[in-house]
Amino acid sequence: MIEVKVTFFAMLKEQKGTDCATIQLASPVSLSDLYQTLFPSTDNYTPVCVTYARNGKMSEPNTLVKDGDEIAFLPPLGGG
Repeated sequence: MIEVKVTFFAMLKEQKGTDCATIQLASPVSLSDLYQTLFPSTDNYTPVCVTYARNGKMSEPNTLVKDGDEIAFLPPLGGG
């Protein structure tokens, strides 16, 4: 069993109703697969394009998560 801590920011935090969660996985998955699992596309929601971070470092979407990793999903920032 793989356990990772996931941190959510901005609109993702609002959607989940929390800023972090501990997720248990049966096997390694990529960061993008984990994101798609947590934020599936539905009729009412289309996942936003995010930047991925693993253990405090920006990471590619195909990076595999490992037991004990700290993952962050960073949505684009708006402003003006």
